[in-house]
Amino acid sequence: MAEKFSNKPHIFNGSDFDYWKKKMESYITSQGYDIWLKVNQPYEIPERIDTPALKLEFENNCKARNIILNGISRSDFDRVSHLATANKIWKALNDFHTGTSNIKELRKDVFKKEYIKFEMKLGESLDDYLARFNKILSDLRSVDASYDVNYSQSEIARHFMNGLDMKVWDVKVTSIQESVDMNALTLDILYTKLKTYEMNILSKRTDLKSTALISSSGSSSESISLAAFAAFTALSDDQLEEIRGGGADTADQAGMMVGGRMASAVAALGLSVVSSVSIVVCNKALMSTLGFVFATTLTSWHLLVTFCSLHVALQMKIFENKDLDPKTIIGFGILNGISIGLLNLSLGFNSVGFYQVTKLAIIPFTVCLESIFFRKTFSRRIQMALAILLFGVGVATVTDLQLNRLGSVLSLFAVLTTCISQIMTNFIQKIFKVSSTQLLYQSCPYQALTLFIIGPFLDGFLTNQNVFAFKYTSKILVFIILSCLISVSVNFSTFLVIGKTSPVTYQVLGHLKTCIILGFGYVLFHDPLNWRNILGILLALLGMISYSYFCLMENQHKGPELSAPFFHTKVKGGETGTLLLVQNGSAKVTDGVVIEGPMWRLNRDLDA
Repeated sequence: MAEKFSNKPHIFNGSDFDYWKKKMESYITSQGYDIWLKVNQPYEIPERIDTPALKLEFENNCKARNIILNGISRSDFDRVSHLATANKIWKALNDFHTGTSNIKELRKDVFKKEYIKFEMKLGESLDDYLARFNKILSDLRSVDASYDVNYSQSEIARHFMNGLDMKVWDVKVTSIQESVDMNALTLDILYTKLKTYEMNILSKRTDLKSTALISSSGSSSESISLAAFAAFTALSDDQLEEIRGGGADTADQAGMMVGGRMASAVAALGLSVVSSVSIVVCNKALMSTLGFVFATTLTSWHLLVTFCSLHVALQMKIFENKDLDPKTIIGFGILNGISIGLLNLSLGFNSVGFYQVTKLAIIPFTVCLESIFFRKTFSRRIQMALAILLFGVGVATVTDLQLNRLGSVLSLFAVLTTCISQIMTNFIQKIFKVSSTQLLYQSCPYQALTLFIIGPFLDGFLTNQNVFAFKYTSKILVFIILSCLISVSVNFSTFLVIGKTSPVTYQVLGHLKTCIILGFGYVLFHDPLNWRNILGILLALLGMISYSYFCLMENQHKGPELSAPFFHTKVKGGETGTLLLVQNGSAKVTDGVVIEGPMWRLNRDLDA
């Protein structure tokens, strides 16, 4: 009767022993539960088999032994065939392939690391991604007795979702997060939703290929507009194909998608400009007019308020926290704090003109490091546009170039630490799969603490004043609080701009802010504005326009093929960019290439 369930056992090929064990257990049990007991429980062959019961036990042992020996390779057969009972064979195979308890613990650690670092490969299908994920879960289940307690269904589903390639799945993941109770989400439910999305994308891609040879003025116009929109919002291939491949049936949805993303990107750019200019004007009044010149200490307060704001957002579940390696985050936070302090020291020991050159040098230096170590490339036209932009900003802001040895050394270290912190920002996000908000929340306390410790000493050294002995009037306190509150808006708008466009676009925007700030300094504070300032601003605007035009042109050529936007393909790795530290009216983009200065020299032109 039992033989009807299966014809032959599953053959062990030398890999994935736990999978073979489960298959073999199922097969042997189907042949008879008494047979499985001879595998699962110790059994000794008696010297005499002279009763029906002993005979039946012996026969069940022989059957179990035969099944196991027929399900293993030749090398395993030679290793265990001398053993007389099925239980001893089973135990020998298990000890050899899974090892002792110490080895099991080591395997458990290995599987945990694989689980933590698990992410989707480039171009990998959802089914292949799920198969690899299930393999890791199976491995964990085989070595972790408390698997069901340590790995809840919702935690597994969230981990699977976080490992997706967000350049492809960002839209769908956001939709799921907004519409589904994450605590009730299971892997099966998540897979169903993702698979439906993948099938729709593939279907539209097929429809797109079938009409690829059709050319008309309408389609050409569509390609141009989509390329322009892609350059502005940094859409991925699949998002563009979702718009292009939907046809007439999805025209309204495509229009809503484009309009919504365009509006949100424009809003992010506008908020960034308004908040950055506002904090520069506020800090200019605080330092130049009210005499509060403690730049580094003020920066530490900015970071403290930013951290508190993010903590409130975390409690409101606006974003999820993610634990990171403490040593990495502490080192990253301290390095960023030191870079800010070195920039302030550089300004203290150098002329304003040389300090402006130091800031401009950060851009090409960072680009060189990224090109050498990360092989990022920029087209010659984009390089030329950026060169014109930098030259214009230099003409508008650089006044003199007085050099001294100590100031030059400090500037060199300021450039090095700043560039390394930028590279670390990209590296941490890529390795640990964290968002810009999560990284800022984790590192903010250490940056704030670093600057809070060194700030009073550094400010005292540069200004010969004590921040704790300073006479705080109600007006000064109002401006300090206002500056800290605006710094939160600056940080938030930076996340939006870099996330919805690209770091390079934000860098160009930063120089636009510089031109606007120079204008505000002339109008509000009556700072001198000579022909050099005007010429520099015009050159900078020319560079910005050229940069935008070349980006649009390059994407226009890629539009019919629906290639990824220039910002994604040429400067990838920082699209999710992070952290902007408000530094006394200026801004440091630690994921981009632009660093604006941390403080102004009193009674001088606005140094932004």
